[in-house]
Amino acid sequence: MGKIKDFIIRIIREVGREYTRIDRTCNACGRECFGGTGTGESLFCKDCYEHLPLNKGDICSRCGRSSVEPVVACESCSGEELPFDLARSSFYYAPPIDGMIRNLKYDNRRYLARVLSPFMAETAMINFSDADVMTFIPMPDKAKKRRGYNQAELLAESVSEITGVAVVNALVKDVDTDRQARLNRSERKMNLKGAIKVRNKALVAGKRVIVVDDVMTTGATAETAAAALKKAGADKVYVLTAASVTDARTARLLGQERSVSAVRREKRNARLIKKLERQRKRAERTKGV
Repeated sequence: MGKIKDFIIRIIREVGREYTRIDRTCNACGRECFGGTGTGESLFCKDCYEHLPLNKGDICSRCGRSSVEPVVACESCSGEELPFDLARSSFYYAPPIDGMIRNLKYDNRRYLARVLSPFMAETAMINFSDADVMTFIPMPDKAKKRRGYNQAELLAESVSEITGVAVVNALVKDVDTDRQARLNRSERKMNLKGAIKVRNKALVAGKRVIVVDDVMTTGATAETAAAALKKAGADKVYVLTAASVTDARTARLLGQERSVSAVRREKRNARLIKKLERQRKRAERTKGV
């Protein structure tokens, strides 16, 4: 079994290298990295490749997030009834992958979908080898028109070309929900309630479906899409993302490098807490006088 797995991984990486042909500069730091050995150096320089936040350590068996030890349910999904059968991500959300995903999503760097797709294809082949079709998290038509593309769709198409699993445009999002970056899990779920639907049940009924997205943050988007697919008759629903966000406590225990934005946010919150504490003490002193 191990030899077969290694063979599949080697083939996927070689196909990914030939398919992307993004082999002149490192896609993380921008340094020249001509050639490569077929193990990632064609997409990244040797230093960056060796420091990629690959999600290959202990993980949660349900949502696939990094964990201190193998667990059935981690802090992020414990106590939750998850509508998907399995979720896996190729990376944990940290530099340089976090910046690459933001650039793919907001900076029109569409080629980055082809940089990430060989890693995602490897994850899919190992964990979802019985999948029948693949779909992606949708965007409202107006939002897609403004951006010019849907990054989840680009990732799905790129992964499909490597794995051979067909992509179907099964999901639709009619409601242009508020941006979710600053929302917590419960707020995201409320924001997404009824927003994602299946456009044609025949595309997914009785099938094992992979849902592709860029990042699993709280998991609310994936859960909403999976629930809609299960309601439409999907046999199994798998979630495949380029990266997943590890909860702060676990990330600290694992020594995972936090994204720049997360570090800044944590420092800002710490400053705010100190400020409020100073104000409280001043108020107490004034009251005592």
